[in-house]
Amino acid sequence: MVVTKKTKTAAKKKCNKCAVEYRIDTGFYKIAQTDANFPDGYVNVCRTCMKEEWEDEYSGFENFVDFLRVANLPYKKDLYNNSKDKPNYIRSLRNKAYMNLRHKDSDPMVEEKGEIQVRTNNLKELSAEQMEECALFWGKGYDEEEYIYMMSEYEKYTRNYVIDSPVMEALVSKIIQTDLKIRRANESGQDASKDIKTYQELLNSAHLKPSQEKAAAENDANTFGTFIKNIEDNEPIAAPLPQFQDVDGLTKFVRAFFTAPMAKSIGVDNPFPDEYKEAMEELSISMEEAEGES
Repeated sequence: MVVTKKTKTAAKKKCNKCAVEYRIDTGFYKIAQTDANFPDGYVNVCRTCMKEEWEDEYSGFENFVDFLRVANLPYKKDLYNNSKDKPNYIRSLRNKAYMNLRHKDSDPMVEEKGEIQVRTNNLKELSAEQMEECALFWGKGYDEEEYIYMMSEYEKYTRNYVIDSPVMEALVSKIIQTDLKIRRANESGQDASKDIKTYQELLNSAHLKPSQEKAAAENDANTFGTFIKNIEDNEPIAAPLPQFQDVDGLTKFVRAFFTAPMAKSIGVDNPFPDEYKEAMEELSISMEEAEGES
C-alpha cells in the first residue's frame, strides 16, 4: 500500500483521462519496474478507464497490448486465453512463474515489432499472416499500404534512435500513427491542426523534437554509443568461419602448452588431447631419426 509519511493514510492521485481521484494502490495498475515516467510506480490512467478501453469492440485488444508495453508486463498467449478477463490476466502475472518476466519475454504474436518487421524498400504487399500481426500491433482500421508505411517509418526510428523501453516503443508507435492521421487529413483537405499539436507533444515527450535531437547530436559519445547499440541489437557480428577462428595459432598454443600441462599437474584429464599430441609430434624426434643423425 502506498502511504504518505506524515499522515500514514493511503496516497491518492487523479486519473489523467477522467480526472477522478483514486487511491494509488487500488485505483491504478502497478508497473513492473522503476520508470522515471511513473515516479510512484503506477500508471497514470485509472483502472476504470483502462477497463473501458480494453472492452472497446474494435481496439480493445490493441489498447490492452499498449498497456502491457507501458507497464512492462509480458503477454503470454496461453495464460491470456485461459483468463476470464484482462484484470484477471494481470493478477495471474503475480504468480511465481510469471512475476519476473517483462514485456521483452512476451510470446511472439505481440512481441516487439521485430517479429513483424519487413524491409519495405521493395515490398509491395503483405501476406495474410503479416496483415494479422500488423493489426495486432497497430490496431485495425488501416489498409495494407498504410501498414507498410507505418512499418517503414518504425524501421527508420529504430535505425536512428535508441528505442529500448516499452514506454519509448509506445511513444514512437503513437508518433507514427499520428503522422499518418495528418497525412490522411491533408489528402482529404481536412483540418489537421489538432493532430499536429498532438504530434508535437508526442515528439516532445519522446525527446525527438528537432531542437532536442540537435542537442543530443552534440554529444559525440552518445551518438557513437547509439550507433554501436544499433549494430549490437540489429546487426550482430556473425561467428567467424572455422579457417578464421585461430589464424595466428594462439588458441592451439595455449591449449597445448598451458592448459594440457596444467591439467596434468592438478590430476585431471587433458581436455584437448588431440591438439597436445599434434603439438608434441611437431617438436619431438623419434629414436629412428635420432639414430640416423648420429
